[in-house]
Amino acid sequence: MSLPHLAQTPNGFQLVVKDKPVLLLPGELHNSSLSSARYMSTVWNYMKEQCINTLLGAVTWEMVEPVEGQFDFTELDSVITDARKHGLYLVLLWFGSYKNGVSTVQVWDADKGRKRTIEMISPFTEEGWKADARAFGKLMEHLKEFDSQHSTVVMVQVENETGLLGDSRDRSTVAERVFAKGFPPELLRHLSTSKSLHPRFIERFGNRLPPSGEINDGQTYAWESIFGPGTAADEAFMAHYISEYDYTVPTTNPLFIPEQRRDDHGARRVWLAYASYGALGTSPFGVDTEATKIGKEYRLLSQTAGYLLNSPPRQRMGFFFDELPETGSPKGKQKWTKVFGNIEVIIERAFVFGKPGPGGGMIIQLYDETSYRFLVVGRGFQVRFRGLDDTVTFTGILEAQEKEVDSETGELRTLRVLNGDETRSGEFLIMPNEDPDYGGFPIAVTIPAKTYIAEVEAYTICEKKI
Repeated sequence: MSLPHLAQTPNGFQLVVKDKPVLLLPGELHNSSLSSARYMSTVWNYMKEQCINTLLGAVTWEMVEPVEGQFDFTELDSVITDARKHGLYLVLLWFGSYKNGVSTVQVWDADKGRKRTIEMISPFTEEGWKADARAFGKLMEHLKEFDSQHSTVVMVQVENETGLLGDSRDRSTVAERVFAKGFPPELLRHLSTSKSLHPRFIERFGNRLPPSGEINDGQTYAWESIFGPGTAADEAFMAHYISEYDYTVPTTNPLFIPEQRRDDHGARRVWLAYASYGALGTSPFGVDTEATKIGKEYRLLSQTAGYLLNSPPRQRMGFFFDELPETGSPKGKQKWTKVFGNIEVIIERAFVFGKPGPGGGMIIQLYDETSYRFLVVGRGFQVRFRGLDDTVTFTGILEAQEKEVDSETGELRTLRVLNGDETRSGEFLIMPNEDPDYGGFPIAVTIPAKTYIAEVEAYTICEKKI
């Protein structure tokens, strides 16, 4: 059995755990939560109820190395064991030299026999990064020994929120010496020859980069000569050296969204992240104290995870609609469209006689790219289709079925066949909110959805040109 790893597949980047791709449905804990197995004993079941299958939590340097050179993983082991018992994955966040641009590291003062706090460890301080690396290395060695046969811990963040606060760069004596040495020629040569620079970077700084053939290793290139005076040069300087301190940036960088909003506004956006951008995971912050909003969306994603994992990016789309304002124009997209083979899918807010509500979801083209059959998941929207062939004169819905999850097999099965006002007689499929606004209309024609999962097939009528 292989260790958890990323795999590039025809369906995008996926996390493989125990030799199978998994869809992470994460939440991020408050900073102190993972430090206590007793506290976490009150959290596990709540996470399962909200269909959260992965938790991000902090492991602090002071927690695992309370005395210099003495490591204690007892509490962490208890947490990992309990997560394993409850069937949850963990992503550990290493609070080492950095946490939100500040170190606040507890170090052992041998002379005084007690701990003291260092507010900031400079990335240019060799003893600092060596000590951090030793502690982090011990953590990883222990995880390999304790968890490699179980894969409860699926990822580890190397440092958390690196940088510094209160200034644009490190101005310690050693940092000033490094800054005065100028731009590293090897980095400058890379930037001058790279074909993958961000367009915004090229727009701002491209004309300042010298041709690679003119870069001399013996010449000093001031940071300001490339980035101009001010904070841009300072930030580039810090970004380069902190990246050397922390990690090597991979050539591929799949999307993973930590510490997002946990309210309805944030929860609706997970559909776009997963279905359109192939995110490995999204992670609302503070889920141990509130997770019901994200739980609604994760429940649907957990029920349809197999479809999402087995569909290529070109055969899926996520979308969302925020609440309409009381006055003024609505913000954000009011119509989402995507072409699937020879048919266009059009997503709009769900029809109501009163005020349209918010919504979000995804649509997945089933089978191959020529298929007119789609899985539709979510609430607060409607779906219609448009045939793109020149001979098409009419496009409609041939069949629509509400689906539910079979509790024994986990597979989707038909709950009921939708018709009439539910599909506007074949014009579009409505996926209503929990409580549609009927606007005083006496008949409930837009019934609330029961499962928020449907399968729909479109059809076209064509006329041959004479």
